[in-house]
Amino acid sequence: MKRILTLILLFAFSPLMAGVVDEMSESYLGDVAQKICDSMKGHMAFYTGTGNVYQANTSGFPGIKLGMGIGISAPFSGFDNISKLFGALSSPDFTTVTNALSLAPMPYDMVFAKIGIPALPMDVGLRLGYIPAMNFGSYGFKGEFHFGVEARYILFELPAGIIKVDGRLSYDVDNGGLKMNSSGTESGGTYDIGFDYNWAGSSLGAKIVGGVNIPLIGGVYAGVGANLNFGKVTTKIDAKINSSPVASAEKSANYDLFDLKLIAGGYFAFVSLAAEFGLLSGDMSITFFPFFLTF
Repeated sequence: MKRILTLILLFAFSPLMAGVVDEMSESYLGDVAQKICDSMKGHMAFYTGTGNVYQANTSGFPGIKLGMGIGISAPFSGFDNISKLFGALSSPDFTTVTNALSLAPMPYDMVFAKIGIPALPMDVGLRLGYIPAMNFGSYGFKGEFHFGVEARYILFELPAGIIKVDGRLSYDVDNGGLKMNSSGTESGGTYDIGFDYNWAGSSLGAKIVGGVNIPLIGGVYAGVGANLNFGKVTTKIDAKINSSPVASAEKSANYDLFDLKLIAGGYFAFVSLAAEFGLLSGDMSITFFPFFLTF
């Protein structure tokens, strides 16, 4: 839901609305929209390609792997500076708040399936994530959808698969949005502010991952990779006073194009936990797989 909770807090509780009313102009709203986009673009790029952190258990046909996972992604500093996020909600300065938005954690979910390829030491997989549209009065999620594919090829393997090294190529697409309205009364009259935030993009990733596997017990794995990201975030803000339109602005920002990544994880029986670090974006994600099966 990608910072959605934070944005709801921002527009539902923030005294920033008074500042918007005082500065109700297309130029000011444009500055606000651009700052929101700029604070999101790098983190949304990392988010789109994160979560492909499966253990080193690539196998050929007829190997089948099924599972589900949940995770959270945020700038690395966000994991220990969440207090800054809530402190910013009392600030009348949009710059302070939009900078703080970059600290907001972003949750994700997935189901995945992989199958081995005949005559080749590799498998291919499909990943899906979905959050349905939901409305809460003036605030609503427009829905979120994630689709990904990945191919993994064994580069090195010791007998019985105790040690495996594989190369991976993945492609992920993610999009969604949030729409909400905030209204109130100031000295200038009754105001209504509409906020429409959207993201859409894709990420092409390549990794090399190695692991130690102990049959029927568990194992550990780690790897390095890189991602090329394509997409943008868009923010539109409409303002009315006494039901009459007075200003409207729409801004966007392209995703950061490139990131380098480190991953590390471990698993025991049917449960797995992994972390992913963006060396250029400064982001980090933690993915928990409460269930996976390998045949």
